[in-house]
Amino acid sequence: MSATKNRNGKARQSKVKRLPLSRDVIVAVSREIIINEGHEALSLRNLGAHLNVTAAALYAYVDDKLDLLRAVAASEFERLIRQYEGVGGEEPIARLCKISYVYVDYARNNPELFRVMFLFPPGVGDPEYGESNTFADRAFRSVAKIAEEAIEQGKLRPGDPLLTSVTIWSAVHGVANVVLMGAPVGRKREDLLIMSVVTNILRGLAPAGSPTAKILSDLGTDMPRIASDRLTR
Repeated sequence: MSATKNRNGKARQSKVKRLPLSRDVIVAVSREIIINEGHEALSLRNLGAHLNVTAAALYAYVDDKLDLLRAVAASEFERLIRQYEGVGGEEPIARLCKISYVYVDYARNNPELFRVMFLFPPGVGDPEYGESNTFADRAFRSVAKIAEEAIEQGKLRPGDPLLTSVTIWSAVHGVANVVLMGAPVGRKREDLLIMSVVTNILRGLAPAGSPTAKILSDLGTDMPRIASDRLTR
């Protein structure tokens, strides 16, 4: 284990156990640098210093800094997808609310990594990942499956489930960015904001006479409680 410095200049121990050099180890240490110092601090020279190797030695595992940042972004999308898959419950409207909370909660707990995910998205123009199998696409489609269930049950208006999921994400992503701007509202109001945006979007997407409004009313506004029964993996 080696020491890094956070943005306050205080020494902090890296949580990554030093292993023989590999792409996975390089990505893991890069993740630690981003968490502690921000993505601007990540360079092959800085990374090499953390790993006690020369920057040139890293080129056997990564093409350049952009490749490295995209690899970190890919690992974070994988983490987010696993959290989505761990959301419990059978009722699709409640699951959409839970996933929305998971998304914003991930952003506020991992602000630097969250920014990297969208500044350096993996799979864009990269044949390694394929145009139809980007990590962001997988994340959207996992939510689209839940939206499709809600549509089939008459809880959301008929339409393209993927478009519906992206509509919901657009609103929730906006909440995540507002939270990351550092508005001094406190965590409780942030949770209320998440629920307010999600419930209003879902009500707007629901057909007249559907049970969606009652489901949302029954859920209440305590987002941490609503999300508390989700499984973690």
